[in-house]
Amino acid sequence: MLPEAVKKGLLDGRWGRISIPVRGDFPETVNALIRLESYPFLEVEFGSDQSYGSDSGVGEEWLVIISNGTDLVSFYAQLVSAVSSRQCRLRITRSQYHVQTRHHQRVKAEIYLRFRKEGEEQSPAPDPVKKKVDISPAGIRFVDSGLFSLDEELSLEMTLPGLLLQKVQCRGKVVRVVKKDDGCREIGVSLTDISLADAEKIGVFCMACQFQQMRDRAAGLTLPSPPFQIGHKPDTSS
Repeated sequence: MLPEAVKKGLLDGRWGRISIPVRGDFPETVNALIRLESYPFLEVEFGSDQSYGSDSGVGEEWLVIISNGTDLVSFYAQLVSAVSSRQCRLRITRSQYHVQTRHHQRVKAEIYLRFRKEGEEQSPAPDPVKKKVDISPAGIRFVDSGLFSLDEELSLEMTLPGLLLQKVQCRGKVVRVVKKDDGCREIGVSLTDISLADAEKIGVFCMACQFQQMRDRAAGLTLPSPPFQIGHKPDTSS
């Protein structure tokens, strides 16, 4: 059963995101207006430029993600019927729901990352580099060959993979520097200046990663980590 505060918010409709499985690929995450019809049924209307996709069949289980203040609430719902490509009806299939704070949404993934140190903001932006990272809306950890100092300020730009690439721009502070055997360093960065919209992009991306990993485990698949592979390189313009 969903929390009463969440159910009350859904009665009038609330914008959220729905992660839809795409067979042979990673989930597609789309924006949607979600209304509670009568528990456990939901009415869903997608944005004007989005649809639920013709490949998703009735009976398939989707992950619904809505914002509840500073947290994200997620639960599973099954596609019951499609009114049109932009409207459908879902049924909440599990009584469990999950609330994740910013610090709990941490996954290992592969993204494009570029950054500049404090004082380098006026220099030409470096090209994005594909890196394996440990990421959450609160911070990011990666390996790099450069020199870093604790408390050093960084300006970061991340491109998160998906059917639509999501760009996140923020600032952070170096909180961890560990030298590795190969001479590179493991760098931990706390995100100190990030908009709520960009923090939510990272949170939804992390949930989609977790969703895919759960589906893979349920299907008995053994896939290499990370589950998402970037299909093409993002725009390198600053």
